[in-house]
Amino acid sequence: MECHKEELMLCEEFYNLGLQMMQQHIINSAYKRLFFMKALQVFKGSDEKKVIFSQTKIIEMDAETQAKGNLYFQTFTDQYIRNEKKLLSLEVLKLKKQKDIVIFQLLIAVLLVILLALAVMYIRRKNKINSTLLNQKNEISKDLHDDIGSGISSILIHSDLLQKNSQSDEKQKVLLNKISGTAKEVSQRINTFVWSLDAENNTLRDFMEYLKLYAENLFEGTPLELRFIEHETTQKHLLIDGKTRKNLFFSIKEIFNNSLKHSKADTITITVTIIERKNLQIEIKDNGIGILVQHYFGNGLKNLQKRVEEMHGTIIIETNNGLSTRIQIPLSD
Repeated sequence: MECHKEELMLCEEFYNLGLQMMQQHIINSAYKRLFFMKALQVFKGSDEKKVIFSQTKIIEMDAETQAKGNLYFQTFTDQYIRNEKKLLSLEVLKLKKQKDIVIFQLLIAVLLVILLALAVMYIRRKNKINSTLLNQKNEISKDLHDDIGSGISSILIHSDLLQKNSQSDEKQKVLLNKISGTAKEVSQRINTFVWSLDAENNTLRDFMEYLKLYAENLFEGTPLELRFIEHETTQKHLLIDGKTRKNLFFSIKEIFNNSLKHSKADTITITVTIIERKNLQIEIKDNGIGILVQHYFGNGLKNLQKRVEEMHGTIIIETNNGLSTRIQIPLSD
């Protein structure tokens, strides 16, 4: 149409052919607009009807394109607004979760503060009770030492004087000898009890010194020779509470007494060892005749086993070239 614009008949034929193609086929809007723009140029000044028709089509297509553009923009704007709303909702949800976490953390912190306060109050109360009990123990030990101890000492003195009295007959001397022996035994038990109440004697070192001194005094003037062995690895800073000290001492004392009475030995050996870091083992062995355990200890065996159980320990008694007794108990730092 553009190439033959001088030949109006041929241009009109091409024009009609273009309109026919637009009715029969789907043509892109840009090509339609280009067609009517060329027709406007070709028929300008020669066919006013076709010029007006072409202008009208161009205006309609521009309006339609603008409307579609506005629709696309509006769709894009709506989508953007929806996305922003989603993002805002996510931010609000995130802030809400953070708020819940902060509230939970505050509740945990308040709970921990309350528990800490209760723990402090419990520890203070426990310390106060322990302090009161310690004072009471000290008062009891003082009273035992000052009052009962002095009374028993007086009994011992008077019984010794009566034994030395030449006017006493043999029966009286026997009775006085029993009184003296009983008083010495009670005095020694009271001293041990007072010693076990004293918190200053709660280390292994203190216990070993007390045991060694007692054994030396007990076996002095007897056929038994005392041998005391402490291994270099023995941790003397380990603690022994008063109840354990008392039970352990009386258990060892029971073994000493039976060795004196029944063993017919001339040597008794005490070996102190720390095994597995915090377990105290004391082995007492003599070179005597090694009598059967049940006959050797008699009823004292039950008391011995009971004391060891109270200390959460174990006891092993064996007869092998004499009698060997091993006591093992746990200790603390």
